[in-house]
This record gives sequence, C-alpha cells and structure tokens, in this order.
Amino acid sequence: TTIDGQGHTIYRGSCNAQLFTLSMSGHVTFQNITIDGGAVWNNAEDVKARQNSGYSSSGTTNLIYIDNGNASVTLGAGAVLQNNSLVQSSYNGAAVLINDGKLIMNSGSVIRNNSAAGTGGFGGGGGAVGINRGGIFTMNGGEIYGNYASVTGGAVVNKGIFQLHSGEIYKNASDN
Repeated sequence: TTIDGQGHTIYRGSCNAQLFTLSMSGHVTFQNITIDGGAVWNNAEDVKARQNSGYSSSGTTNLIYIDNGNASVTLGAGAVLQNNSLVQSSYNGAAVLINDGKLIMNSGSVIRNNSAAGTGGFGGGGGAVGINRGGIFTMNGGEIYGNYASVTGGAVVNKGIFQLHSGEIYKNASDN
C-alpha cells in the first residue's frame, strides 16, 4: 500500500493513540505527506530547553508503530514525521517505534522535532525512532534532526538492528 499525501498533512488532534499501527503482515509506503503530532515548540532550535504549548500525549502514542516481523514501512520522498510530544511515555520512539518489523527511510524523508519523555525502563528514549529487539531500521537517506529524549538516544535508541547507509542525523539531544 502506498499513501501519497500529495503534500497534505495529517494532524493528530486530540487522539491519544498511535496514528498508524502495523500489527499484521504487509508493507506501507508514505510519500509526499506530513504526519504531525500537534506539538507547538516555543523554540525548536533549543532542543533541550524548548517548551510545548500544543498537544502532548502519554503512554504509547507513537506516530507509527510497527509490531509484526512481516510488516514494514518505507518513508519515501516528501514523508515528514514531526512534532510528536510523548510525556510519561511507556515506550521509546516518539515518531516511530519498531517493536518487531522494519522501517526503511529513504532520501527526501524527514523525522524532526519529536520528543520522548519518560522515567526509564521502556520510556523516554529515542526522540525520533525506538528499535526493540525484533526491529530493523535501515536509513538509506533522509534527515533526522531536532529530536529529544529525556532518558537516552536523542535521535535513535537501538536495541535491535540499525543500518545507516546514508543520510544526516544532527541537532538531537538527550539528558543521558
């Protein structure tokens, strides 16, 4: 399945749940679409000190959640995952959590300005992407920037496999 947003944006609104969940076999490609978690940052450049005056969610409210070894998501050109703010997060990966399955990020895609705040254990890691033991993240291009995690992995927390072939990861931060 390909979801081509033709330049449109999907906003979280007040939905306190994952926006896209892949728990069955299959493949989804996102392109030319912005998926926005609703955070409004007062100073997006200062990743650690910024404050959110928009929407924050708690628990397991990743933008994309992949939970099947035969499921995969590709972020193609024009796919943007942004502004997701998890507070008291139960799991890692504010933008994407890969519990089991694959995420492929290609040139022209962006993961930016997401935040995962938690108290440790399973939460507060991977401001952009959380990879658990059954997960694989392959970065073939694109950009990951402006993400924050209160515990570890401002950009990515990796407990699975992270294959970095090309792309840029910059201006991310964590407290640990």
